[in-house]
Amino acid sequence: MKADRLAIGRRDYIAVTLVVNAAHDTATAAARKRLDAAEYDGDGERVARIPDSAREAYNTTCAIEAAKLRAARATAEAEIDAAIAEARENGTYHWDIASPDAVLEPRLPTWAEMTDADKAAALAHLDKAEWEGTETAVRYYPPAYAGNPVLARMDRDEASRHAASMSADIKALDPGEYARLLDIAFARKAA
Repeated sequence: MKADRLAIGRRDYIAVTLVVNAAHDTATAAARKRLDAAEYDGDGERVARIPDSAREAYNTTCAIEAAKLRAARATAEAEIDAAIAEARENGTYHWDIASPDAVLEPRLPTWAEMTDADKAAALAHLDKAEWEGTETAVRYYPPAYAGNPVLARMDRDEASRHAASMSADIKALDPGEYARLLDIAFARKAA
């Protein structure tokens, strides 16, 4: 789960960490300034010994800020873990991890992972593109994906590109499966 968390929440985790680190650095820098100020008297002369109270205040501030930093990181990790668990539970967790620095995009389902309704939508779209042209199909007959949440959120251009990427799988269908999926597409259109 830790690898998943680091992948899915990398940007969020980094953002939280940067904010918390900045607050930590600001607080410790302010405490350091107070400690440095205690090192000099009012005339700018260095005192022989820094008061224990100033050193103790500095150490306390650093300890408190370090604890806040650890707590904030733990909270961010817990929130990311909860989000992953929820996504897995409702079936919307589909992430590819290309590299630690990759911009995370949802992984699109393969033909085998698509629901029959989504396969039918892709098939109907490509059928329209073949008969009426790609531009017309993209504009007026984009795939009406509904089974997979990642596909359902696509705009018409993205959905059309995804359907086009499935053309090899569609061409490999046996005639009975092709007819079955077309029937599903027509039934959805009629509904």
